[in-house]
Amino acid sequence: GKMEEASEEPPVSSSNEANPAPSSPPSQAAMDTDLPAPAEESQPMVAESGGEASEEAVAGVEPVPEPTPAPLLSAPPVLAHAPLLPTPALGIGLLPTPPRSTAPLLPRPVAANPPPLLSAAPSADGDTDGAPEPRTRAPPLLAVAPNSNRVLVIVPEDQYDVDAWANYLSETQKAGYEMTRAAFEAFLKVFPLSGRHWKLFIEIELRAKHIERAETLFQESLVKCENIDLWRTYCTHISDTYSADDKRITEAYEWALKHVGLDPASTPLWMQYISYVKARAVTRDYVETKRTMDVRKLYWRCCLEAPRMQLEVVWRDYEQFERALDRDAAKRFLDEKGKDYGRMRAISRDLEPRVVRLNRAALAVPPSRADAAQLDAWADLIAWEKADPLHLGPAAVVVRTMLVYRQCLTSFTLHPTVWLEAVLFLDSQATSTADEGLRREWQAEAHAMLERGLAALPRDLVLAFAAADYYEARGKVARSREIYEQLLQNCTDGDATLVHVQALRVARRTNDVNALREAFKRVRQDPRVGHQAYVASALLHLLAEGDKGSRICNRVFSLGKDRFTNEPSLLVAYLDFLAAAGDVVNIRALFNTIPAENKTPVLWARQIAFEAMYGDLASVLRVEQERQGGPRAPPLVTQLVDRYSFMDLLPASAPTLSALGHRIAGSVGTGPTGAAPVTAASQSTHKYCRPALAQMVEFIPSVADPVPLVRAVPPAVAMAIRMAGSSEDYSGDFYHIESLMSEIARAELPSVEAEEEEEALAAAATNTNATTAARGKRAAEEETQVTDMFRARRARTGPA
Repeated sequence: GKMEEASEEPPVSSSNEANPAPSSPPSQAAMDTDLPAPAEESQPMVAESGGEASEEAVAGVEPVPEPTPAPLLSAPPVLAHAPLLPTPALGIGLLPTPPRSTAPLLPRPVAANPPPLLSAAPSADGDTDGAPEPRTRAPPLLAVAPNSNRVLVIVPEDQYDVDAWANYLSETQKAGYEMTRAAFEAFLKVFPLSGRHWKLFIEIELRAKHIERAETLFQESLVKCENIDLWRTYCTHISDTYSADDKRITEAYEWALKHVGLDPASTPLWMQYISYVKARAVTRDYVETKRTMDVRKLYWRCCLEAPRMQLEVVWRDYEQFERALDRDAAKRFLDEKGKDYGRMRAISRDLEPRVVRLNRAALAVPPSRADAAQLDAWADLIAWEKADPLHLGPAAVVVRTMLVYRQCLTSFTLHPTVWLEAVLFLDSQATSTADEGLRREWQAEAHAMLERGLAALPRDLVLAFAAADYYEARGKVARSREIYEQLLQNCTDGDATLVHVQALRVARRTNDVNALREAFKRVRQDPRVGHQAYVASALLHLLAEGDKGSRICNRVFSLGKDRFTNEPSLLVAYLDFLAAAGDVVNIRALFNTIPAENKTPVLWARQIAFEAMYGDLASVLRVEQERQGGPRAPPLVTQLVDRYSFMDLLPASAPTLSALGHRIAGSVGTGPTGAAPVTAASQSTHKYCRPALAQMVEFIPSVADPVPLVRAVPPAVAMAIRMAGSSEDYSGDFYHIESLMSEIARAELPSVEAEEEEEALAAAATNTNATTAARGKRAAEEETQVTDMFRARRARTGPA
């Protein structure tokens, strides 16, 4: 977010002024309902197959440019994963958000009975069940700095920007109640399933003594946010506000346990209920014995009905409760329930590690790779519930599993696969059960969840396509088509083409030719559509129109060519269609209508392969000459390869062609015209970018800048190679490699001990030789000394 100081501007004191309503989008022009008779158009084809066809069915007036469908209204400013920092002013803050979790969860359908708090029905916007608005750039949020005339402007570039929302909430908490309230309202429009922030917002209203507003917020948030702390706040509010109405308080607690009592983390809510019953006043209608039995039953329900966290703590508290009343009765009750408690404790210990891994405070932001760990954690818990370790039966398994799905979706609302997992789980259970009542109930719940998913993700193609197929498979074709219509209104320009293609497929599957023609009419009228929709429409008309299919397909391709002039992919598909029909004349005519400067290498290769297959040599040479005169003339070797190759057969090996300068641009010889079309299936499906290996050529260093041999090998090896001379000069014998390797394998290599022994003997021999040499040297020196002594004596005495 950005913070700017207004120059001499009065502070904004109203939340209404701070958040001006965005202007409504311009209305989209109405689409024509009737197609007039087609006007005569020049056809690129020389001839068309005979037979009478209704061109009026698919060819209308040229599409009139229409404004792109207006985007949905901008969502209010956004606070994403904002960690609330405690502030002394209001005592609230954004707590640090642990890693986001990822799992399939769907908001629970609106309960038939309203909360005991209010008798009114759920809020009017409850059908969306808190679905977030489409992701758009949020308008600026204005806040007034306390004790200052500055206006803080926080502009989130992305409505799911967590840091921007954190800054905004932190500043507005210091600006007083009105600004704080406006900030939370804006936040909860983007994150409507964040129970933690609903609780903080409600506490702000309660501290401001706005009881009616707080109760409205309770009614709006409780059913769709199955958050334990939010439900505890609700029960506390009922106890404090209606302290004299024990029946209303009891109904509130029971209503809370009905919704979240099976949650393993609901132990604090159970203990809060038990504490209330313990402290309940004894009256003439509510005697001490009944209160004791009510407390005992609550302990039993908490400890024995479902696994939960801190079960041992609750059981120890129950033991103290019983022993404080009567030790003999306590022993009887504890022995009677001890076996069931032991079983539930073992299951709780098995469940606890799975629950601890979950991050329930994570906000619902768009999918990212950081979600993997939490998605795995939620998936592990869901699989545990589906395995039914409690042996409760299918009905109870569905209740417990769907609770986990809904809680998971509070953090993964924007994950389409989570919605689909939950819907498919319900549908599979409905299909497998023999109980007709359960089947209808689960099917209705599956439909409701799917609709809430579509409302939460109005622009998600995956969920919308899957939902359309879901309804189509169950005979609800009208609803399937409605989904595509809604998607066309909400989707981006880049997604419109794919939506049209899917709608065309649905129209063809229903065997309704009129529906298919109407779908193609919408394709022609949509300025956002791409050439792929024309290709799909042509091929689908070919299948659906019977005897007239070939003529209408030809017509649709012609219209596509007129709208998307020289689009290579469309032309390739058109060529494939004509080749499959054996229309050689029109194939040649189509090639001739494409300007040489607009032909891609693939189209050139196809045209040469076509002429080589169906034309004469003069035609081949004419096309090659035309190609050489174009702006991207290939080398001679490429022309020869394109002329003489067929399917995957090449006139020379790939290394040889690469050395001659031919760049292999991929397979171009498997299509009906002699060359393969470039389709999406032929593109790389790797997750990361990879080099185009098919286009790589061998590196051949130039003569002017040779690569020294010593760069590739060590200097010693390079010297040995130079001394060995050229391999071409060798005329001697060659070794049989297999025999040589066999001899080496059979050779006996000396062991380490033998080598050490040889080294020791060599060292000993060296020492002996050194000793002998030293002795010889000393003896020679002594002999020299004796000789010198006799000579000196002879010189003194003279001859004998």
